[in-house]
Amino acid sequence: MNRDWKKVPVSVDAAFSCLGTTRKDAGSAEAFRKVDLEYVTKFAELAKDAGIPYFGLLTASNANKDSWFLYPQTKGEVEENVKELQFERTSIFRPGLINRGKLARTVESIAGYLLPSITTRAIAKGMVVDYESGDKGLREWSNADLKKHEVATAVTEKQSEL
Repeated sequence: MNRDWKKVPVSVDAAFSCLGTTRKDAGSAEAFRKVDLEYVTKFAELAKDAGIPYFGLLTASNANKDSWFLYPQTKGEVEENVKELQFERTSIFRPGLINRGKLARTVESIAGYLLPSITTRAIAKGMVVDYESGDKGLREWSNADLKKHEVATAVTEKQSEL
C-alpha cells in the first residue's frame, strides 16, 4: 500500500505498538522478524510521518540487539529503530513473561512459576500512566516498574469490592 501519510489529516496524540508473535506461531525465523521488526518499525515510521508526538513500544525484558538469540535480538533491533525516529516522547515497556491467562501455552504456565511474570492489565495500566504523565524524551519501563501498577490496580479493585 503506497500512501503519502504526511497528507492524511491526523489528530492523534499517541501511538502504541503491542504487536508481536513467536517464532513457532509465525512459522519461521523470517516470518517472526517480519512481524516483530518490519511491521512494528513501519508502524512507527508511519506514526512519525503523521506527526504523532508519542510512541509507546512493548518489547521484552531481555531485548538486546547484540544478542545471539533471535527473540531478544529482534526486540533490541526494533527498540533501536524506534529510538532513531526521535519522537518527542518515546516509551519502551519491557515486561517479563506476560501472563496471558487462558491463552497461555503449557510452557508459559510452567515458566510463570519460575520467572517474573506480569498481567496484560498491569502493562496496559503502566502504559496509560506513562502517557498521561506528559514526560518528554525517552522513558524505559522494566518489569519491576510495570509491576508497581499491577499491585496498585489490584488494591484499587479490591477496595471497590468492599
